[in-house]
Amino acid sequence: MIRADFTKKTPQTFRLAILADTHIGNIGCSEKAIEKAVKQIASDNRCYWLFLGDGCETIFLGDKRFDPQVHVGKYELLQAQISTWVDLFAPILPRCLAYIGGNHEFRVRHIDNVPNRVKEKVELKYGVDILCDNFTIKAKFSDNFRLYATHGSGSVNSMAGDRRQMEFNDAIRVKRKLRHLAGDCNVMVMAHIHKLRIMAPAEDLCLVGDDKLKEAYPDDYVSQTGAINEDSRWFCSTGSFLKSQMDGVTLYSEVAMYPPNEMGYILIEVEKGRVKQVHKVKLINLGE
Repeated sequence: MIRADFTKKTPQTFRLAILADTHIGNIGCSEKAIEKAVKQIASDNRCYWLFLGDGCETIFLGDKRFDPQVHVGKYELLQAQISTWVDLFAPILPRCLAYIGGNHEFRVRHIDNVPNRVKEKVELKYGVDILCDNFTIKAKFSDNFRLYATHGSGSVNSMAGDRRQMEFNDAIRVKRKLRHLAGDCNVMVMAHIHKLRIMAPAEDLCLVGDDKLKEAYPDDYVSQTGAINEDSRWFCSTGSFLKSQMDGVTLYSEVAMYPPNEMGYILIEVEKGRVKQVHKVKLINLGE
């Protein structure tokens, strides 16, 4: 885990986009979705962003998932994948706070340190210094906004019969994966599962007051040690930019019977140092 203090880098009122799972080097990567996300973020000068890993596919000859139809082409070399990621996100690199590597970067750490290479290329080509490391970041944005963000692991696949119940069950599983990993963060985010899921804080009505009882919806339950009650936190997963199925090509996600991916990202609204809302930003109907 790396720790970061962004209190002097971001204003008190801003937006924070969290993106992940572009998988540059897989033919299923939607560059149109990336370009749309970049355009959206670039149009808002108060929007900063984090990337939570699997920027590069890193699947080469010898990997059981390697497929000449999927992984051979202009991005088949690791350096080409890294360079492509950097160039696609070039317009918004000055407001990138961190690139956190995921399992696809981590699996080739014996060959090269992908986050370090991203950092070098961003600085050399565009003169921008961003924080780069593997897997997890814990960041402070204000006294009232702390973020725990990790690439994550495992799967989240509810088999509920109703779509709304399935999404709610997924969000609960995201919460269960994250809730014990950082007790003082009011927003906790993971990538990896290629789904956009949000579990908002519970509106937990309670009674307060010494002389006369009053009803209240507290913003946070914060203990004297700084721990925040889990029902007062946001839990999210970030979506992806990788299609699960394509015409004319069999992707490994199709073989695994993965459903269509919700391409998109998470957007956090911060006002006067407090998290006001967290949104899904869906990138669909891209003409692909």
